Amino acid sequence: MSQQLMSELYAAAPYSQPLCEKYNRTFMTCKAKNPNPAACIALGNVVTACYDSVYDQLLKHCAETYAKSAYCIDKNTVPGFDDCQKERDNLAACVKSNIKFKFTPTSTSTSTTSTTSSSSSQ
Repeated sequence: MSQQLMSELYAAAPYSQPLCEKYNRTFMTCKAKNPNPAACIALGNVVTACYDSVYDQLLKHCAETYAKSAYCIDKNTVPGFDDCQKERDNLAACVKSNIKFKFTPTSTSTSTTSTTSSSSSQ
C-alpha cells in the first residue's frame, strides 16, 4: 500500500465510498463488538485493499486528472473546496469514460463482490 495524502483520499472519495462502504461498515461493526483489535485485522485488510483498488484504477486510467483534482483540494481549504469543481468534473468525466470499479475481497469470510458504475460517482 502506498501513502496517500488526505487530498488524494478526498479526490477519490466519490468512487471509493460507494464501492468500499459495506466492507468499511462490517469492519466498524467488528471493532464496536470486539474489545480485542486483533479480531478485526482481516476485515481491516479488506477495507484497505478496497480503497487501494480504487486508487490504483485512478492512477492507471485517470492519473493526470486525478492528480489535478487532488492538487486543487490540497491547495484550497474547506471553504474554498468549491474552487475545485472544474477539476472534480474533469475527473468524473475521465472515470465515466475509462473505469468501471470492481472489488472482490480475497481474505475474508465475506464472499460478495462490489461493483460501482462510474455514473454514481457524483
